[in-house]
Amino acid sequence: MKTPPGKSLFQLTLEQFDDKLVQILLAVATLSGVFSYFEMKAHIAETGEAQSLLKSFVEPIVIMAILVLNAIVGVWQGKSAE
Repeated sequence: MKTPPGKSLFQLTLEQFDDKLVQILLAVATLSGVFSYFEMKAHIAETGEAQSLLKSFVEPIVIMAILVLNAIVGVWQGKSAE
C-alpha cells in the first residue's frame, strides 16, 4: 500500500474500513449490539435483576475488537512495506 507522505495514521486506519467485508462486519456488530440491548432490557423486565454490561455485549465487543486489530495490523503491514 503506497501512501502519500501527508496521510496520518488515523487516515490510514480509516482506509482499512473501506473493504466491503469489513463494512458488513461493522453492520453485524451494530445489529448485535442493538439486539443485546433489547435482550438485556427484556431480562431486566422479566426478572428484575440487571446483567452486567460486559456479559450482555460480549459478541459486539469481540467483533469490534477484531476489526480494530485487523485495521492496526493492516496499517502496520502497509507502513512496513514502504
